[in-house]
Amino acid sequence: MLSSIRSRLWISYSLVIIAALIGMLGVVITAVDRGSLFHRQAIMELRLAESVLAGKIKMSSQMDMTALNTMIIQQAREDSIRYAIVDINGHVILDSGKGKNPPIPDFEVPLKETGNDPIASNTFKDIDQKSWLYVLRPINGQMSLLAASHQPVIEFRAMLRDEILQPMFQGIMIALFLAFALGLFMSTWISSPLKRLADGARQIESGSYPILEKEGPREIQELAESFNQMSKRVRQTEESQRDFLANVSHELKTPLTSIQGFAQSIQDGAASTPHELMQAANVIYDEASRMHRLVIDLLTLSRLEEGTANMHLSPVNLSLILDQLDEKMLPQIQAAELTIKKQIKSNLMVMGDGDRLAQVFTNLVDNAIKFTKPGGQITLRLDADQNSILASVTDTGSGIPNDEETRIFERFYQVDKSRKGGSGHGIGLGLAIARQIVISHNGEIWAASEPGKGSTFYVRLPVYEKPTSRGNRP
Repeated sequence: MLSSIRSRLWISYSLVIIAALIGMLGVVITAVDRGSLFHRQAIMELRLAESVLAGKIKMSSQMDMTALNTMIIQQAREDSIRYAIVDINGHVILDSGKGKNPPIPDFEVPLKETGNDPIASNTFKDIDQKSWLYVLRPINGQMSLLAASHQPVIEFRAMLRDEILQPMFQGIMIALFLAFALGLFMSTWISSPLKRLADGARQIESGSYPILEKEGPREIQELAESFNQMSKRVRQTEESQRDFLANVSHELKTPLTSIQGFAQSIQDGAASTPHELMQAANVIYDEASRMHRLVIDLLTLSRLEEGTANMHLSPVNLSLILDQLDEKMLPQIQAAELTIKKQIKSNLMVMGDGDRLAQVFTNLVDNAIKFTKPGGQITLRLDADQNSILASVTDTGSGIPNDEETRIFERFYQVDKSRKGGSGHGIGLGLAIARQIVISHNGEIWAASEPGKGSTFYVRLPVYEKPTSRGNRP
């Protein structure tokens, strides 16, 4: 039972509330036991009775000791209070409880009179060590009147049993029931989302990727949000791995099939003339080169993602790289019957690897050429603000569907599926590599497109600030 978090939370809540109730009960009992209500009531009764008896004694000033003793004994019966006369030396000379109660011990001198405070009192213990409350009032210069009663212990305990403990016990039972119900609700409120998280984790293990509803305390909701993000990433990773395996298999199968076919034809003698042998050799070489490029691209992408690719960082004139692209790719641009337009701000510098950055923009322009119809235009722009440089490559091609803009930077992903597997085009790794190169330069890359009107690829990189030269110190 205690293995679940719900039962532990419920028991924890219950124990805390039980401890609080026990502490409260102890405080109440202690306060009542020490206190003041019954103690003050007994003192006030003693003072009132003593005051009445003292008035009678003073009115009978010529009374002898025998008559005085008779008076205090009679008054003690009426009031159920013990009276005594104490001389100035602290000796008890008359006691209404003589023979019925243990003797009153002598008092220290000077005598501790209770004064005019209505709740002031003193205590003494008889020879049986029983405690008595008493008040002491002087009658004349030679004697004082003492009124005493037992401390109200028996009355307190009876009252505690009959009037306090029973209703308090009932209240505690009601409070415990409510506490258990509240504890059960709170533990369920907290543990249910956690149980759903555990179930969701098991579903991920079995190949399902649930999205959980965010409920419960704020921390549990944040945990559910993190779980949902993790579930999405795991699903995307699984899909990427499946696509990766499928695409690699496809990209390797086509050239391997060609190599195997032409090698078989050479082996069987089907290709026997020098022309046929040369044609077979060219196909084998081209397909082997294609596989080599695939392996190189995969290794490059892997190293970039792991951060192990060699980057030769130095100040790079990004304006110069973009400005030379039209000359570098002039044959492809002319073959595609396209025009290129440049809006490049001069001398914009970044800190980076020049060859890698040139690879990024070469790839972007190459994609623009492939997906732009003859007569179209490619525009290169480069500008800067205070902290960054923004480069863009815009084409007037077919554009990218809105639901595919976020996937074009994935491995092997190609918008035009009909172009996949042919010759003279990429295998879907170029944008993935470009993205990792830009990320390695602390930049960002994204695309904006309108289907049927073209696409724009943006690259933002941190601007390079030249170190300020310092003059020689005198």
